[in-house]
Amino acid sequence: MKKRICVKCGREATTGSYCDNCFLRKNKLFVIKNFDIVVCDICGSWYDRKWHKKEHIDTVIEKMIIKKMKTKNRIEQMTFNKKKIGNKYKIRIQCKGFIDPCKE
Repeated sequence: MKKRICVKCGREATTGSYCDNCFLRKNKLFVIKNFDIVVCDICGSWYDRKWHKKEHIDTVIEKMIIKKMKTKNRIEQMTFNKKKIGNKYKIRIQCKGFIDPCKE
């Protein structure tokens, strides 16, 4: 049986024409574009195409991340950290999951 070789680095190919490392560098677990959420400083209501009732900002951010996230892969764990900069938040999303068709 002939060994398949990764077209990128020359190691043994395990996923199509790539080794797992090159495959994972080429494919993303998820994609999310930048987005804005408007939150009223007075009442706490928030806006995304329409006004929604007051909620804690972490709940709002989590709902929007899930809504905006695009993936065909399996995400098993998601955490986010927020940092307030002026009247905006900068969010760092960390996810663990599996990119199909990788086995690990």
